[in-house]
Amino acid sequence: MAFDANGLYASAMSDLDSECPRAESGRPFRQEENKEFVKLFNDQKFRPRTAILKVWFEYPTNMFFQPIPAKDKITFTNRIGKKETGTKIRFRNGFCYDVLTSVDIQEIVKAGERIIKILDGIVYE
Repeated sequence: MAFDANGLYASAMSDLDSECPRAESGRPFRQEENKEFVKLFNDQKFRPRTAILKVWFEYPTNMFFQPIPAKDKITFTNRIGKKETGTKIRFRNGFCYDVLTSVDIQEIVKAGERIIKILDGIVYE
């Protein structure tokens, strides 16, 4: 995997040819685009668009470091027997959904994961 100490997603950003999209170019994601976008992401060809999407994806369960741990709000009994509500991080079973940018999604696919469905979002062209 490419690495650059100065960039957060150097391997994804290195092959961007264009400038950042203008805010006015944003539009809602349409469900009829789901198959096309999923195919483009899984084939690593989602360019030159940018998007912020809620995606459902699958990752290999044998990965030691999971890409995005789940944060669940749960009620539990603390060590002195008192009920508490808090957030606990847990491992997932290979499926997950989250709101991600198109750069994040491309990095997830490069790591060996697969996009299953796009639920919602904004697309910039």
